[in-house]
Amino acid sequence: MADSTIGSLPAASEITSSDLFVLEQNGEAKKLLGSILENYLNRNILDVSVSAVAPTANPTVDFDAATGTLEIGLPRGIGIANIQKTSTTGLIDTYTITLDKLPSQQVATSFTFVVTNAKSINRVVAVSAAHTPGTLDTYNIEYNDGTTSPLEIYNGANGTHGVSISSIRKKSGTGAGGSTDVYEVVLSNGDVGGEFSVYNGSDGQGAPGSALPLMNGTAAVGTSEGYSREDHVHPTDTTRQATNIYRTNISASSWEQQSTPTYSGYTYRCAIPITDVTVNMFAIVVFAPAQVVSGNYAPVCDTYAGGVYVYSKVNTAITIPTIAVLR
Repeated sequence: MADSTIGSLPAASEITSSDLFVLEQNGEAKKLLGSILENYLNRNILDVSVSAVAPTANPTVDFDAATGTLEIGLPRGIGIANIQKTSTTGLIDTYTITLDKLPSQQVATSFTFVVTNAKSINRVVAVSAAHTPGTLDTYNIEYNDGTTSPLEIYNGANGTHGVSISSIRKKSGTGAGGSTDVYEVVLSNGDVGGEFSVYNGSDGQGAPGSALPLMNGTAAVGTSEGYSREDHVHPTDTTRQATNIYRTNISASSWEQQSTPTYSGYTYRCAIPITDVTVNMFAIVVFAPAQVVSGNYAPVCDTYAGGVYVYSKVNTAITIPTIAVLR
């Protein structure tokens, strides 16, 4: 046959077992019978088998085109949540198997496998699936040609990655009142899942006291479980002398003339404000030596509510060195 372009050849309407094709295999040109091509394109799933693998192993999927067998290996203790066909391209179907989500997982484990044939899975139906640990759940895989295959899944007690709290132990601290202890959470796989702090109160039994605060007495630790509120007030100890009041370098400039002098001959009086002074207190005024020898200032003074009165014969501004008020 003379050389021709592919476009100039007549079109074939079908492929028969006696047709010949040319292919390159391992760098060598070979002929390909139509019967071999038909067998390759018409692979069918004839059987599905599921086997258990170690709990720490990854799930496996293997399709044997020669026997039409789909083999699925699942870690013991994992159940299948669903199997769905997720895409189809020509004769290639892609399926996604999603396993039950374990307590330790945010997202369930899933994996895919592809089947290149004219037979596909329509759905997987639960026949008896109680999901009870230590038992087998039974499913039926239904194909598009009306045939089915049984599928059994073993339910483990916890699952591949299941962990629980084994214990909570003190990491540091003495437990003393007013201190903080640190505890850590130990998981069943030996890992530490985290830690937390606990503040230790004195005993956790305290309550506000109802008795008035004590005054002075013999020092003692005490045994009462009642505590004082922040606005409590202690009584004044009347058996002790209060602190005296002292003022120095006091200005006396506002003298008023008395129509009736408190002390004969001393017609002027000056009011000197001093906080906390009452009329019942006793005051002592100490003048400067020059003021004393002048004879112009009375050697006595009086208290009033909020200050001290001093007396003079003259209306002259002076500075008094010291005024003492005894409580």
